[in-house]
Amino acid sequence: MGNQTPRSLDAGLEPLLSLNFDPQSYEYHCLAAMLGRRPVRSVILMPDRVDHEAVRAAGEGRLEPAGLFRLTTALPRALSDYRPIRMPMDMRVSHIAQKIKKELPLTSTLEQLGAEVGLSAHRLRHLFSDKLGISIKSYTLWARMRRAVELIAQDEPLSMVAHDVGFSDAAHLTRTLKQFFGLTPSFLARGMEVRML
Repeated sequence: MGNQTPRSLDAGLEPLLSLNFDPQSYEYHCLAAMLGRRPVRSVILMPDRVDHEAVRAAGEGRLEPAGLFRLTTALPRALSDYRPIRMPMDMRVSHIAQKIKKELPLTSTLEQLGAEVGLSAHRLRHLFSDKLGISIKSYTLWARMRRAVELIAQDEPLSMVAHDVGFSDAAHLTRTLKQFFGLTPSFLARGMEVRML
């Protein structure tokens, strides 16, 4: 769950469906509550709660965006220990999270972001972390990785992607991408379909 947990994915020659939830999403917070303080835990998927045809279609790249969105919100609910939670949101935090994603590589300072929503940098830092469960710095890195995956899957040159998302070089981007998603840029560039919902 956290970016300090090493990841590795190997599906062999089988289709791979990897879901990564934005810290702004309801699913992310429900899964974080289910995980607790453990970085990794085993889960039981309840087969009767899964649309197996949708999973197959997603793995084969045949699922339209609306169907894929429904699948990504249904799969967490198919876990045996999944429980809905209450999640009070603050519109200022939502606004800043959206701005971070749209303004990559981020040029606004914490003071500028705070001023935009009427908060001091210190208060914004605490409010953001309290509401999303992740620091602004970590969320910004998440947004950069999310954007990098999109660009790499579109066959953009790695050095250009690194620059576009604010990394000094392609090697640093590669290491961070592997840490976040367990995938290398070369794996993503092999015609992998990537959708951000």
